[in-house]
Amino acid sequence: MEQNKNNIKSLIVKGFKSIRDEITLELKPLTILAGANNSGKSSIIKPFLLIKQTVESYYDYGALSLTGGHISFDQFEQLLWNCPTSKKNDKFIIGFIDSKNQITKQTFQKLEEEIKVVEVEFIENGKNFSLNINNSYSNDYFLELIPNYLKDFFKPETNWETNIISKHSFLGIEIKAKRENSYLNFPMEILGILLENMLHLSPSRGWMKKRYFEKLFVGDKFPSLFQNYTASIILKWQEDKDEKKLLKLGKYLEDLGLTWRVKAIKLNDATIEIRVARTLNKKLGKDDLVNIADVGVGVSKALPILVALLTARKGQLVYIEEPELNLHPKAQVVMAKLLAEASIRGVRLIIETHSSLLLLAIQTLVAKGELDHKIVGLNWFERDDEGATIITTAELDEKGRFGDWPVDFTEVEMDAEMDYLDAGLFKKEKVK
Repeated sequence: MEQNKNNIKSLIVKGFKSIRDEITLELKPLTILAGANNSGKSSIIKPFLLIKQTVESYYDYGALSLTGGHISFDQFEQLLWNCPTSKKNDKFIIGFIDSKNQITKQTFQKLEEEIKVVEVEFIENGKNFSLNINNSYSNDYFLELIPNYLKDFFKPETNWETNIISKHSFLGIEIKAKRENSYLNFPMEILGILLENMLHLSPSRGWMKKRYFEKLFVGDKFPSLFQNYTASIILKWQEDKDEKKLLKLGKYLEDLGLTWRVKAIKLNDATIEIRVARTLNKKLGKDDLVNIADVGVGVSKALPILVALLTARKGQLVYIEEPELNLHPKAQVVMAKLLAEASIRGVRLIIETHSSLLLLAIQTLVAKGELDHKIVGLNWFERDDEGATIITTAELDEKGRFGDWPVDFTEVEMDAEMDYLDAGLFKKEKVK
């Protein structure tokens, strides 16, 4: 198996929560997850959040971290697909497909009260390789898996030993040779790199009751939820005199109709206050600021998203849950434009949404020629009679149109409007 560094183009999940059958989610630059509540939208991403918080853990126990900065579970059974009419499930599988169509899958099971990866499978050009933590393999078999650039080093006659071990919930090969020891965690390491660098913004990003924020170190990576770093990042932009990002942030907030200026104030070595312009009226001056907790919730919900879009690098994955929360319909339309702008710049977005306006705004951008329809992926989630998640994918055409989804946002709105009109007509007739 070639150890490659190419991009991950699809994620694979099977046996996790409501995902009974193997599901493949293609990652477009702008990937939309939509569907009814409890349809499995977050279930497709949650196993990768478990991996992310495991990779971010300071200590490496080789097991999966069920509790962390992104997601928490009390017991393994909560992770598994189970149904009274189905055979009891005791494992789940995650994986990915890379840009060379090489497939990698890992199987997780409960071993000695810990959740560990027990098997990894590689599929390349129709040829399968697998490693199971309970099996032993010959050196010749490992030579088939070792990247080409190492094959000359580890010749069959070389005195070397191999062991299969788990590191940060990835199976890999530990190689002990005369000249040096090494560890090959391929090719799952590219998934670990992608997830470790992923920015995750949860719905709980609002700061309704919080007035001051912990000062955190700002570097290339952001362990735990990204929203926790918002105040520190804005402060760093101010200290670095990064006027370009600060002006852009202010413009984003103004376009959303929320405010036009934001400022981070260092209260001490551990605490930061965020202040925003009290109104959109610039004539009142740049010092007409109030604590962010004293304005509408929409500002605190949107601000971490805007900072994330300005922070994310080309190729970096950003997962945003419900970007429309607490935003006026007009602001939801603007938010769609900002998300599209980031995806055009090369940021890879996964957006979980219930907003028909946000989706319609994306369609409109495509129809206007401002967004390439090929970079948008629409995924509708629903459940079958047994409760298993089913994904229906749709592709926009050049006019922003897509085929029929199982339940169309627009149809729901039209039905609601018709119910209202019918109710009014019925009341009128009753009065006569």
